[in-house]
Amino acid sequence: MHFCSATHTSRVFDRLTGPLPLGMTCRPASSSSVARFEVRIQSSVEEDLGVQSASYLFGCFFRKAVELGRATRLSLALLCALGLILAATSVSYAQVTYVYDFNGRLNAVVDGSNNVAAYQYDAVGNLLGISRGVGVGFSFVPIHGASGSKVTLFGSGFSTTASQDTVKFNGVIASITVADPLKLIVTVPSGASTGFVSVTTPSGSSTSAVQFSVP
Repeated sequence: MHFCSATHTSRVFDRLTGPLPLGMTCRPASSSSVARFEVRIQSSVEEDLGVQSASYLFGCFFRKAVELGRATRLSLALLCALGLILAATSVSYAQVTYVYDFNGRLNAVVDGSNNVAAYQYDAVGNLLGISRGVGVGFSFVPIHGASGSKVTLFGSGFSTTASQDTVKFNGVIASITVADPLKLIVTVPSGASTGFVSVTTPSGSSTSAVQFSVP
């Protein structure tokens, strides 16, 4: 066990940057030395436990930045800027709209710029195709049916005023029974044949990724 005087303690502590060496202690001779001794002991304890304390880690990081100089401070500034960019990017995700059908399948995605991607599935849920457009995008259920049957279009960009929406089955206009911003319910028109479905609204026009089958 080593002992040192108050004067010696002051010099030793000035040189120490980490925990006190194992098996070494100092016996301060004045109140000022006691204060210095206690601060160093506290620092040693914190260094042992710092890995478990987020606040301590941040404190050490910023202290070291001041000690190491301009280069480290510049790195900190770049990290802060990156954090702000990531925060701004995450906000933009909140503008995305997802549209699901009755079975919980994703049918359309609309971003903040009104770009639409519509997903078309077969009767058992296999993805058949994806159509993309600006302003209007949709998929439909079911993907086949006779004249007079009901078909639901899920998507975006539809007008709630049915007369402003035009739905065609292979070029033949269908009647619209329900008009919603994210959904249209239409009746397959008489004379319709197998082919693509198209939609025109005040927001734009779009054509289905797959064909509607008429037996």
